[in-house]
Amino acid sequence: MGVWAFYETCSQAKIDFYLSEDEEGEEFEDPKDIPHFEYREMYKLWYSLHILLTNGLTEPCQDNLMSNAIAGQYHTCGDDEELIAQKYWWWDFYGSGYNSNLRVKEISQALNAMDFNKIVVPENLKISNEQLPIYIKELEILRELYQNASDNNLAVIASFG
Repeated sequence: MGVWAFYETCSQAKIDFYLSEDEEGEEFEDPKDIPHFEYREMYKLWYSLHILLTNGLTEPCQDNLMSNAIAGQYHTCGDDEELIAQKYWWWDFYGSGYNSNLRVKEISQALNAMDFNKIVVPENLKISNEQLPIYIKELEILRELYQNASDNNLAVIASFG
């Protein structure tokens, strides 16, 4: 399981390119002059936040919006039969997951409806009161990233390393 999580907003065209069968080692670069692209990193905290936001799930779940917010809805390996057969999750092999621009809008709405001060409770996370602001700040950063992506019709890639 990765120690770090990295979140990158990108165009839906970039996601579509990497999922196509035609890319064969080619690189796709979104234009650098578009001001709405973001890159954020979250340390090991991402795993605790996944458990908190999903009411205890310890593995990604494709049908859970909050799991998708942390881990992505689908892995970027596409339909790699070997990985699927072995039931690997992308955070198990330092891979990445993604959310389409449409899923990003749903995630953004769900995050905007949450009161983080009510869900980040020390007993649920086994943390001290002094650590609460760190968790809340990371959730607010995640909410801002998804809001920006939603506002600009962007997808989000979640990578683990």
